[in-house]
Amino acid sequence: RVAAGIVVPLISVISAALTVACIFSLFSFLTTGAVLGWSPPFRVPAYFQLGKYNFRKKRYKDVIHWLDEVDVNDLPAAEQDEYHFKKGYSYLESGDQEKASSHLSGLASGDSRYGPPANYYYSHILYSQKKYESALLGFRKLIPDPNFGPIVPYYISHILFLQGKYVRRVTPRLPEP
Repeated sequence: RVAAGIVVPLISVISAALTVACIFSLFSFLTTGAVLGWSPPFRVPAYFQLGKYNFRKKRYKDVIHWLDEVDVNDLPAAEQDEYHFKKGYSYLESGDQEKASSHLSGLASGDSRYGPPANYYYSHILYSQKKYESALLGFRKLIPDPNFGPIVPYYISHILFLQGKYVRRVTPRLPEP
């Protein structure tokens, strides 16, 4: 009976201490993503996935928030391109052209699947900043692209007009068969 009188309160104290430790750990994990300085290995992919999800939902400020939590160097090369494109486009949609440029410019000349759209948006930024010569180079690279090829001649024509490079081009109309 004496042993039971000591053991029951001891178990209650240990149980209360473990409960407090669990609550502290859960709160720490939810607020910082780490418990006592230890970050789980799924932290970066989880934040990256949240950024991608918000990108699909067109919540660009949330994309920036979640991708800010990701260390881009922890991602594989293919996902680094996706990271830079989605973050750059989100900055562009949020009105921050300078930060958008820093993410899109590196992809604009690349061969990844994000190269042509990054080149288009980066060239558009240059165009809106009246850096016409640089924008013209970017837009000309997009002429053979099936997605952007039909759009860029309008930019190119306007830039050439603004530069005073008036070119009279007459294309003969072929008779329809």
